[in-house]
Amino acid sequence: MDKETLFKLIRQQQVVLWAGSGFSAYAGYAMGAGLVKKLHDSLSADQRKRLEEELGDQNPLKMSLPDYAELFVTLHKGNRYELNRVVLEEYSKLPTDRHVHEQLAGIPYIKQIISTNYDRMFELTHELLDLLVDSNKLPQLSPNKPTLYKIHGHLDDTRTLVITRSDYQRFFSKADPLLWKHLESLMASRTFVFVGYAVEDPNVLDVFLRVYDALGEHMRPAYVVSPNMGRLKQEVLEQRNIHYIDATGEEFVAELLADIKKNAIGEATRQEIDLRSTLQLLTNQGLKYLYNGDEKGINITDIRRIDGQTTGQLRFSAAVDSPLIQGLAKLSEGESLQVLKFSPDQLTSFSMQVEGFELPLGAGVTDFWIARTPTWHKQLTVRFASGLVLLDVNLRLYTSKHEWKVVAVDRYIRAVFTLPEPAEQLTRVEGAIAHASEEELLTGRASLDLMLTYSKRRPGFDSVESALTFADTMLNLGRGEAVELLENWAPVFRYPQQKPQPTLLASGESLRGLLLCLQAIEKCFGIRFQHFNLEGQNINELRWLGALISGEEIEENRTLSIKSAWEGSPEEKQQLFGAQMEDRELLLTQQSTPWTFDILGFSLQLTFQENLTLRDVTVTEASPGILQFSSSKVSRKVEHIIEAKVLTAPPPAAPQDPTPAELLDDMLPEDLLP
Repeated sequence: MDKETLFKLIRQQQVVLWAGSGFSAYAGYAMGAGLVKKLHDSLSADQRKRLEEELGDQNPLKMSLPDYAELFVTLHKGNRYELNRVVLEEYSKLPTDRHVHEQLAGIPYIKQIISTNYDRMFELTHELLDLLVDSNKLPQLSPNKPTLYKIHGHLDDTRTLVITRSDYQRFFSKADPLLWKHLESLMASRTFVFVGYAVEDPNVLDVFLRVYDALGEHMRPAYVVSPNMGRLKQEVLEQRNIHYIDATGEEFVAELLADIKKNAIGEATRQEIDLRSTLQLLTNQGLKYLYNGDEKGINITDIRRIDGQTTGQLRFSAAVDSPLIQGLAKLSEGESLQVLKFSPDQLTSFSMQVEGFELPLGAGVTDFWIARTPTWHKQLTVRFASGLVLLDVNLRLYTSKHEWKVVAVDRYIRAVFTLPEPAEQLTRVEGAIAHASEEELLTGRASLDLMLTYSKRRPGFDSVESALTFADTMLNLGRGEAVELLENWAPVFRYPQQKPQPTLLASGESLRGLLLCLQAIEKCFGIRFQHFNLEGQNINELRWLGALISGEEIEENRTLSIKSAWEGSPEEKQQLFGAQMEDRELLLTQQSTPWTFDILGFSLQLTFQENLTLRDVTVTEASPGILQFSSSKVSRKVEHIIEAKVLTAPPPAAPQDPTPAELLDDMLPEDLLP
């Protein structure tokens, strides 16, 4: 059986890892011979003399750890205190390195680990772990967490430590029968791999071989990972169906992780291994993912780093006369900035890796885009002449022989500034900037012939405040205001004032008006609009509520009639009818009935006192003694709010991660995506 077979068994969660002392050597912990030396160095001069008399010409530092530890306790008159002290001092210290154990902790396919080591490396690197030293916790084992069996004891209870020759001889007689029955079941149903097995520590395999002999032909094949094992030792192992892998523990884990990255996603897609564990693997590697599924299986459609830039490799070939190859030639020679879009069916061969993970061709991949790498890419501060400041704006400059494009992207806005004939224009503008005053620069006397395209990048907003910043940016772009680019608050470039864009300006003004209404509603009802989208909202209802709260005078397109008893004289009534009140107003103060508004998922109720103004009033006699005042020119204005009540509120909204299309749109110098 080869390594590839073992790696596949690991991905299928069929393998138990058995860690020997060599697996922790890279972390700065002593192995068998190293601990022998530390024990020897702790002896007094008299104890060393007694040891030399006992051993004669035999070198004590060449003894196995169990044999030396046995003599060490004898030199201390049977007291284990000093032995335990040295062991605790050595294995309680923090490791000098832990990257291999961290790599192993990130592989969710290994559910059982048996360790004969005294250190706490597994406990330090596994966030979730069930630790067993006896059978008490067996009923509480979680299937969602790996289990660590420390069969040679643990540092929290030195009475459990197995070190001396006598400890090993008493090991089976003192062993917990329920725990070992459980381990025997694992040995019969799982493939074991020993990592860190050291030739100098022959007791690592003692327990396994004893159970192996008891199970006989029912025992599954096993593996031993160790560097430079002698051929004779290999043959002894092979006779028991134990296969040898010549590697250190560090090399083995690195090779295992590389093999998992190559095969795991494809196997999960084909439902050959557990999908949940594979998704957990991606999370452990600091990656986020998208996937979908149907009756045919699961497709992982996208992988991205949670933090930092995602890297990958794409290998493909196509016919030399294909449009793709011709377009690539133009891109590479600087003849064009046009982004190339193609699909896998246009290729003769294809492979793709993202962060080292092999993505199969069928994993939701439908289209690719290839664009020129930006000439430079910086995260800068943008300051408009109006004083508006945008922090952490990503700017990318794309250059060809015929034009330049600057792509400016923040959370909400994507603006592309195209500069045709860049060399000629920049020469003219640089000369103008050198001789122009601040006023001339801001009034556009040194303008560039820029073409601006603008798009909104997100369907919603995090808050009203962030949305107002977006609207103000639209207004500034619409006015063509001069812009400074700042790096560490020092100006690095200035775009002079450009021609206004009326359409963009009008859109910014309209949006800002809506957002000011939302801001007034927040203050009135004591609520916050977060992660919201204005699409689907009744805009007239939003404007109406905002106007009421702000105390604006609202003109109504309706006829209003009011009846009132008349207590004046007949002459006065006749005079009232004759005047028709064409140029007069009638003011009425009343309390409204509760009004209900649906605003961005909130149901809001407003009760208020208002002033109704009737203009060009017509007076008629509705009945004897009752006059009716009618007007089609009615306006209302809230005098004060009696009650602002939240009837229902939407569940808390979570921020939306950008979609793959939005992430791709960030990087491209052309608006190609729908």
